[in-house]
Amino acid sequence: MNRINPLLGTGTLLLFILYLFFTHPAYGLTSPNDSSNKNPEKSDSLKSDLTHNINALEKTVVTGLRKQRLLDHAQSYTVIKASEWIGTTKSLADVLAEQTGVQTRRYGATGSFQTVSIRGIQGNKVLILLDGIPLNSASGDVVDLGNINPHRIAEIEIYKGIVPSRYGGSSIGGVINLKSKTTTNNGPIDLFSALGAFGHLKQSVSAFHAPKEKVNLFAGANFLASENDFPYLDRNNTPYNPSDDQIKAIHNHQIKAFDIQFHPKFPILTKHILSSGITYSSSRRNQHAREGRLNQTARYDEQNVHALCRLQNAKDVQTVFSIEPEISLNFRNGLTYWTNQDSSFGHSHGSLIGKENAYGKLGFQDWQLYGAIVGELLLSNNLIINTTISANHNDFKPTTTVTGFPQGDWKSEQQTGIISAQANGKFGSFGATLGGGFKLIRGETDGGFDQFLNRTIPSGDTITTAWSFFGGVHWRPSEASLLFFNGARYNKPPTLRERYGAKGGLLPNPNLIDETGYLFEVGTKINGASLYCEMVGFNTINKDAIIMISDGYMSKPANLGGAHIYGLEANLWYSLFKRVQYELQGTLQRATNEASMNNWQGNMLPGEPALSMTNKLTFGPFSGFSLTYWLDFHSYFYRDPGNTPGNRVPHDGFGVSFHNALIKWNFPKKCDISFSIRNMADFILHYEEMGQSRNAGYSWILFPGREWCFSVAYYL
Repeated sequence: MNRINPLLGTGTLLLFILYLFFTHPAYGLTSPNDSSNKNPEKSDSLKSDLTHNINALEKTVVTGLRKQRLLDHAQSYTVIKASEWIGTTKSLADVLAEQTGVQTRRYGATGSFQTVSIRGIQGNKVLILLDGIPLNSASGDVVDLGNINPHRIAEIEIYKGIVPSRYGGSSIGGVINLKSKTTTNNGPIDLFSALGAFGHLKQSVSAFHAPKEKVNLFAGANFLASENDFPYLDRNNTPYNPSDDQIKAIHNHQIKAFDIQFHPKFPILTKHILSSGITYSSSRRNQHAREGRLNQTARYDEQNVHALCRLQNAKDVQTVFSIEPEISLNFRNGLTYWTNQDSSFGHSHGSLIGKENAYGKLGFQDWQLYGAIVGELLLSNNLIINTTISANHNDFKPTTTVTGFPQGDWKSEQQTGIISAQANGKFGSFGATLGGGFKLIRGETDGGFDQFLNRTIPSGDTITTAWSFFGGVHWRPSEASLLFFNGARYNKPPTLRERYGAKGGLLPNPNLIDETGYLFEVGTKINGASLYCEMVGFNTINKDAIIMISDGYMSKPANLGGAHIYGLEANLWYSLFKRVQYELQGTLQRATNEASMNNWQGNMLPGEPALSMTNKLTFGPFSGFSLTYWLDFHSYFYRDPGNTPGNRVPHDGFGVSFHNALIKWNFPKKCDISFSIRNMADFILHYEEMGQSRNAGYSWILFPGREWCFSVAYYL
């Protein structure tokens, strides 16, 4: 691990050399509109060549439009298209984990609880948006990405550095914005069906209709099911004794999920577009036990309703000042169920083993009403000011029925008001960004009698504030190259659960202070006719992080955590030949635990490998056929903050590799056939603490091997 520092220095030098090399006019990266192009005929010829090259690349994974969008953002910004997961068994978390600076937490196979970290900052500090609307609950839950069917998503945006004012300008861990599908791929009706390993089944139908100009109607329905009965290595809870290891099949890990969505869009008063949508989803996920144990009945059920209405300016209408109001409603209803037939489900004070006909039901209803007004002021062609004023009301109502001690959160609510602004200036080839946000938060909990503690927890009503600021400068020597530097400071107040505790095993701590975060990044982006290159050096610091400390009997939140993560991210997309494309996405980092307890300080952060890479090679299309192979590699890491040898992944060697392949056959206009296989070499197992989850307090991460999928898409 001590070798990372010189490697980072070498990477920074390589970044600068690449910048000088590829911005040289000889490599076709000078803008056709640059003043150095004195010859009009030469300029027109260059425009024609660039247009021809971009049109050729539209048939590849990386289109010219996508590359230009990346170049237009003077920060760490990623766009992921649906082509990255269609035809595979990838979840949203799997797709995100292939990006630089992102690691996944996956607790099973298809549909299992999944979340991610960005640059070492854990999932409960990452802002997750659906069509620009926050999904994070005031209670402090991690957003479960495994509960969102990737087939209903058209695109994913990731902001790993500064957070635009459009999204409140404040998030220590960055922002992930999921954009719903609002159109079909190729025709008025799309039909999709997939079969895969371990009982994987996926069905989808979507329809699109445009009865007149600027009026769009989209509807879709998706069904997902899987038995998830894959083999795994059961070490019988004795990781240092391989003699009792044996291969077993997962039990009680089935999933069934369904969602339906409707997205109408139509003009209002000729100058505006009313964009709206409503989605209903329902899922039932059985919960497998820990290694060496067996659950028979444990499950988690959830229903979601997400409604959105947004008034946007028509694209062909240009105004000096514009506002776009929006309002949304998000309702989540969840129920955890387990009985005395379940030997392991993770609720430390809800174990029902040995009690005849005993059961537990831990439920909740979470309402979120969100409204915002997004404004843009065009002061000149060189100065734009964006502002956002938003308000969020969150009402959390828990229900508990259990044989033994009741558990779960207290009934609570929270109101949040945010005002954020961002100024973007341009001075020739130089530009600057300056912005920030202020947040006012009121939190209230009813409290009540805690039977486990045998005491009354008083009600609470507090008002807290948070603020953030960010800024950056960039330089565009040409339209095909960019250098940027950004910095930001964020803070995160305690959640309702952290401040007021919960029934059963979590003590309240009203004396918690805000977590703080600092980040800096410097990078370059280069866009050529057959190449896109991006390199970013980053440094992230998280102080006074809130972690749960436990004496084996009770847990209590405390400001004892922290992290320091710095490293280098690299993205390279290169068209080797007309029908051969190569992609590299790699992260080299040092993720250091700064927790001031249990001698954790200076250790590696759990689940954060020093080196992770995705190498992808695509051949085709040849007569409609294309073949993609990609290799995911992660160097070793630990699943515990103590970095104990028994919790090292892998136990021996430098790291783990996942070999994957995807074959596509595109019939003209009507049908696409795909076959994929993930982790075709072997199966991988490791386990770790799973915090901030309603599904279980302790679980393990499983990556099934030889996870194949055969799919057919038909367009009417």
